Amino acid sequence: MLTTGSQTPALKVTLEAGQGRKGSKDDVTDRDRSPVEDAFYESFLLQSRSDVESLYASNIYWSQKHAKEVKDLD
Repeated sequence: MLTTGSQTPALKVTLEAGQGRKGSKDDVTDRDRSPVEDAFYESFLLQSRSDVESLYASNIYWSQKHAKEVKDLD
């Protein structure tokens, strides 16, 4: 897995006006969740980050392979 050495950034999600209670902005990350919900959200974020890192590494690999093929044509 490709790592950047940085920690996962904090995520703060807010609802737009009209989506929250009585049109106010609510921070959906502040509401109480069960331990099961917390575990689900944490695993979802970790899996999403892993998927992005894998996609990034794959793009680098294919770009380098393409550059080598183009160089070999010269």
